[in-house]
Amino acid sequence: MPRLLIQVRYFLIFFVVTANLWEQAASESALIAYLYEWIYLFHIPLFVLVTGYFAGKESFLKLSFIILFPYVVFQSVYCLLDVVFFHMHEGAYSFFIPYSFLWFLFSHFFWRLLLAAVIRYRFPFVLAICTSCLIGMVPDTGGWFSLQKMIYFFPFYLLGAQLASNVGAGKTMSRVLAFLREKPPIWLRWILFLLISVLFLTVTEVAWLSGQWNYEQLGLSIGSGVFMRVAMYGIQLLTGVCLIAIVRGQSDFLHDSGKQTFFVYLLHASVVKTILALQLLQPLSPVMMAWMVPAAAWLLVWLLSRPQVKRSLHYVVEPGWLFQLGLKWRHGDEAKPRGV
Repeated sequence: MPRLLIQVRYFLIFFVVTANLWEQAASESALIAYLYEWIYLFHIPLFVLVTGYFAGKESFLKLSFIILFPYVVFQSVYCLLDVVFFHMHEGAYSFFIPYSFLWFLFSHFFWRLLLAAVIRYRFPFVLAICTSCLIGMVPDTGGWFSLQKMIYFFPFYLLGAQLASNVGAGKTMSRVLAFLREKPPIWLRWILFLLISVLFLTVTEVAWLSGQWNYEQLGLSIGSGVFMRVAMYGIQLLTGVCLIAIVRGQSDFLHDSGKQTFFVYLLHASVVKTILALQLLQPLSPVMMAWMVPAAAWLLVWLLSRPQVKRSLHYVVEPGWLFQLGLKWRHGDEAKPRGV
């Protein structure tokens, strides 16, 4: 399972980059809007689930350093680039209002805290779903803490952690995946994935799938909002499971590259922002954009996942030296005699 999910993660970061490149054009082209919404069916929920699967293998102290240091660095860098280079202003700049895609990194830290809080209960997955339904009633927070998205996607993070431990809802998901990967032939799994995802596109909207808005902002009553939220969970989970089922999990290239998705995630926005700021995609027709953007996204993901990129930037992206410093500080503090 770990090898399979590492390769799934590579495809997911590819979909993330593709969606970010398509985002502006989605409001101008029905074709791009359709493809953009199709990606939204599964790419964020599955990315959160895979993150939860692997996050449980790290100590909380190490995970805190891995998450918070790059968050502070890249939150500062991207906000500065917006003002100085891209001449954009997307509202207030604050470390408590995550910059665009950095909501994921910010939320990851709190997901780990929430995981420790809910995992002790008998049915933590049900509790996470109920909490998400309740948070949909909270008035707009203006983007602070990315609260709506953080709580909306937490059930997927929890499910990933349970899948890694093979308990609760994760155990059920493991059995479903084992059946889908062993019984139906690969061509039938592809048909199932495409049929389900295309069918669901007829009854969903990006606003419902993004987890960003409360019920009032979506124009829904509380009862309708709760129903739609639970339905979106079912749709996104089923589509995601079908996607995992079609990944073969045997490619050494995807396995090696899938380990570097954290670098791609943090660095791709600078390239995407530059492309959009220079309006390089504007001359393309929707049909050309439908195939050229994924091709460019695949190339970008491949380039940013190269070992040379990791060697050049690992001090910022993966601050192992800072973690070791934290360990020395903690152990040194524990070694002090009382009263010192």
